[in-house]
Amino acid sequence: YEDDYAKYFDTKAPRQLIEALHSLLNKRGRRDEAKQLRENYDFLKKLPERKGMTAEIIVIHELGAVAQKERSEFVYPIGGQIVRFSFPVIRKKPLFFGKTSLKISNGDEAFAELAQNFDAIASQNLEDRRLRLMAKSAARLILKGQITQKAEKEFGPLGFIAASIYGAVTETADTRSWTLLPAAVSVSRLAVKPGSYDVEISSNGKVSAVKKLTLKADQILILRDD
Repeated sequence: YEDDYAKYFDTKAPRQLIEALHSLLNKRGRRDEAKQLRENYDFLKKLPERKGMTAEIIVIHELGAVAQKERSEFVYPIGGQIVRFSFPVIRKKPLFFGKTSLKISNGDEAFAELAQNFDAIASQNLEDRRLRLMAKSAARLILKGQITQKAEKEFGPLGFIAASIYGAVTETADTRSWTLLPAAVSVSRLAVKPGSYDVEISSNGKVSAVKKLTLKADQILILRDD
């Protein structure tokens, strides 16, 4: 999160993850690492006490649908041949969602934090491969040009036309994608006292679920909302 995710995917380390790591380091007696974490994140020095709040509710919100690859292409004649360039692209879009949170019957509410930005990951992954894809496309075009010239020599003008059309039609970008992934995953996490609660889960501005839950001491309950 502090390196690649922040740099390439515009996803910072979720505050709740930092708090959980800080708590774990203290429980494991790793004081030096916990101290370093507090120096990196000032809010850890002012955490409120969680008296009696030994249980936790965690909701994993799957939001939207991941951006799909599209074809960007153009056709023009070169040396009497019809040449078609076709490349996969991902149209970047703002990552914005309505209210996404976890709320319980005593009024406590935890708003979700971005944990995974699949739109940004897909876009960056494609950009990282772009030069390689262009090189492969150029190699295919050279090979098809050679085939077209051979067809012209062996079959005349009709062979040239047929090979040119075939080469243009078959030159198409690979737009296969992970179509079932969400655009993003956010996580809301709330510490509670053991007991029964009415839980309201909101995702992208809509109440998606209302549940009645009973939690025991030290229990961590993880819910998935898609």
